[in-house]
Parts: sequence; structure tokens; C-alpha cells
Amino acid sequence: MEMWLWLGISLVPLAGLVVALRRTLQKDGLGHRPPPASRYDWFEQHDQHGQLT
Repeated sequence: MEMWLWLGISLVPLAGLVVALRRTLQKDGLGHRPPPASRYDWFEQHDQHGQLT
């Protein structure tokens, strides 16, 4: 019987942690935003004057 009591007590903080993590991730928008755009000058390999190399 004591084992079930400790199991129940340990599940309450774990459930709270899961709920807090889920709310934080939803608030942050993780998985719901497009990825950041690449830097044009890095992607196209432009030199200092804007010419393709």
C-alpha cells in the first residue's frame, strides 16, 4: 500500500512538469513557425560587390 502512495505522490509533480512544458512550447510556437530565412549573401556566394562568384 505504501508503494502506491509514493507512486501517486511522484506522479503529481511529473504531471505538473509536463503541463508547464507543453504550455511553454505552445506559447513559444515551436513547430508552428516557418524556419528562419537563410542569409542571401551566404546562400548565393556573393562577393563584396554583390557579384556572384
